[in-house]
Amino acid sequence: MGGHPMAKNKKNGKHNNSEHNSIGHFDISQETKNSIFGILAFITGILSILAFLGRAGRAGDIFSIGVRALFGWGFFLVPVAFGLLGVAFIKSISRKIYLSAVVGTLLFVIASLGVFYILGEGDFNARLVQGGYLGIVFGYPLLKFIGFTASTIVLVAVLVISVLMTLNIPLYQLVTRKNGDDEEHGD
Repeated sequence: MGGHPMAKNKKNGKHNNSEHNSIGHFDISQETKNSIFGILAFITGILSILAFLGRAGRAGDIFSIGVRALFGWGFFLVPVAFGLLGVAFIKSISRKIYLSAVVGTLLFVIASLGVFYILGEGDFNARLVQGGYLGIVFGYPLLKFIGFTASTIVLVAVLVISVLMTLNIPLYQLVTRKNGDDEEHGD
C-alpha cells in the first residue's frame, strides 16, 4: 500500500505545482517560440522555392506537382505565404499569434487564387489551370453568383483583411508611414 510518492503529496496538499508544470514541457519564452516558428516558416518558404526549381529531390518534385495542381498559376504564393507567416511571427515576437496568423495567411492564399480564377479566361477547365483547385473555393461561387466586378471587389477586400490579420496591424499602418518624422520636419 506504499503508493506513488507524488500521489501521497497530492492527497496531503503538498504537491509542488511548478515542478509538475515543468515536467514534459520546454520552458521557453513566447519570444523564443515565435522566433522558432518564424524561422521554420522562412525555411519552409525557401524549401518550397527549391522544390519549384527542381532542387529539392524527389520529395520536392512531388510537392511541386501537388502545389501546382492545387494553386494553378498561384503556386508562387506558397513561399510568399510562408514569408508572410514568418514576418508575422517575428513581428509579434512577444504575443501568441498562431491562429490569427495562420488564418490570415490561409485567407490570403485562397483569396489570391480566387482572383486568379476570376481574372482567368476561358471555360471552367481553363480557369482551373489558372486558379487551381483552391481557386475554385472562392472564385467559382463568387463569379457565378455576384459577377466579375463584385467578385473582384470582394476578393481585394479579403486580401487586404488577410494581410491585416496575418501581420496584426491596423489599416492606417498599412497605408501610412509608421513614424511621423517627415511631417514633423516639414518634408
